[in-house]
Amino acid sequence: MKKYFRLLLKQTSTAPALKRLAASLSLLALLLGLCAPSWAEPLPAFFYNNPVTIERVKQWVEEEKAPDEELLLSEYLEIPINRAPHYGSFIRGLLVAPETGTYYFYVSADNDGQFYLSSDSSPENLSSEPLCLVAGHNCTANRVYDKYPTQKSVPIELSAGKSYYFEGYHCDYGYDSNFSVAWATPSMGDTLPSLPISIEHASVYNEPASPPQILIQPEAQKNLWEGDELHLSVLAQGTAPLTYQWYKDGEEIAGAVGMLYRLQKLSLMDAGSYTVEIRNELGSVMSEAALVEIRPTGNLLQARFYDKLTSLAQLKSRIAEGDSPDERCLLEEHLEIPLNRAVNFGTFISGLILPPETGTYYFYVSADNDGQFYLSSDSSPENLSSEPLCLVAGHNCTASRVYDKYPAQKSAPVELSAGNAYYFEAYHCDYGYDSNFSVAWATPSMGDTLPSLPIEALFLQPAGAVAPSLAYSWSGGLLELTFTGTLQSYDAEQRLWVDLPTQGGTYELAPEGKERFFRTRN
Repeated sequence: MKKYFRLLLKQTSTAPALKRLAASLSLLALLLGLCAPSWAEPLPAFFYNNPVTIERVKQWVEEEKAPDEELLLSEYLEIPINRAPHYGSFIRGLLVAPETGTYYFYVSADNDGQFYLSSDSSPENLSSEPLCLVAGHNCTANRVYDKYPTQKSVPIELSAGKSYYFEGYHCDYGYDSNFSVAWATPSMGDTLPSLPISIEHASVYNEPASPPQILIQPEAQKNLWEGDELHLSVLAQGTAPLTYQWYKDGEEIAGAVGMLYRLQKLSLMDAGSYTVEIRNELGSVMSEAALVEIRPTGNLLQARFYDKLTSLAQLKSRIAEGDSPDERCLLEEHLEIPLNRAVNFGTFISGLILPPETGTYYFYVSADNDGQFYLSSDSSPENLSSEPLCLVAGHNCTASRVYDKYPAQKSAPVELSAGNAYYFEAYHCDYGYDSNFSVAWATPSMGDTLPSLPIEALFLQPAGAVAPSLAYSWSGGLLELTFTGTLQSYDAEQRLWVDLPTQGGTYELAPEGKERFFRTRN
């Protein structure tokens, strides 16, 4: 069963003081020739706050969610009356039949209550449906077992001295609450019981010790890019405590000792074969290898596509929830997605813009259908504009690279500085048969004129990239540039940046009597 319960139940069932007391009482009874009362081991009950439904209680048990409270049941298979409003409870253990013959089981509950029984002492043979139940608002008072037909089970044949595994679930969503399980034993016949099952007929269930066994293997990751995050996980069972150690290409990964292995900002060096070894006191098991493949991005931005969407709200919701995109592509030429990619999909692009000049810029979007562009005042996402600088709204779509159909396509003037990086986010959603999305700008040297092309990829950079540096000084009449990364000069005639032949991190040039622009890139 669940590791949490396994540990807690083990602690409960090995209380040495209680066992010594039980042994002393038994010995005293023998010496005096008296019939001493039998000692019953308390049975734990687990409580969860605000589950809303009994199905949620089952889900939390399955997910090993820690309960909000635990109590020991020392008299009957029954939880305290009116414990609280809006909670769920879970009880499990073994029932030991006092007689051989036909039994009938009963439940009372306010509100939902269900009882399951195994054909033996193993949880694997637990009944798939409850033997008896109280459903929803058809609740009962405490220990009232005959209000609804479903409260009583069909006849069940049990053997004296044999143990039977059981589980009981309950959910309250009112102000009164109760849950108990009763039975009519063979000597009682088919009569209505008045009391729940005595704890003297129940015992704590302890899972048998077992070595680790992998239930779900780590999955191969073959659609990762540079800068992505890696998530590998394994699910195992076995006697606690379990320990984990992850390996890459057979080499131990320092500090990777959990069920989940996570690695941020992947590089090509992180590609390889990943395995995990799980150990406990009884043995160890090595997982199957999970192959991790990483595609190079060449420092280009990615467009992330989310399929089966019909609004920007749906797109932003999926992004906020951390959903993985259905497809991605690299923006190798412009800040623009492929034309007519699909129908009913969303696009998300984020990164840094590197302005080539200091001065006033105007931004534009074209989109079919919705398109929005947001810009930060610096390289930080925290300072992103709360409203889009420019947009295309809904069915007011445009053709590809048409930036003057609606006034909202053009931004207000924006002041940017050369050498700085500015974080941006761009969103797009298509819900027709044609699709396009691009972002353009008018630079200071262009003035307030309509652009014809989207922003070139040369001026874009992934947000996770390390920003290169550039500084200058004068020495002996020469301009000396000190930089990291690749130094580039802007060719105004060809309107493109050109790599400069350099050695080391400095570059010197004499004044030429004309304006020149320099920048560095990774």
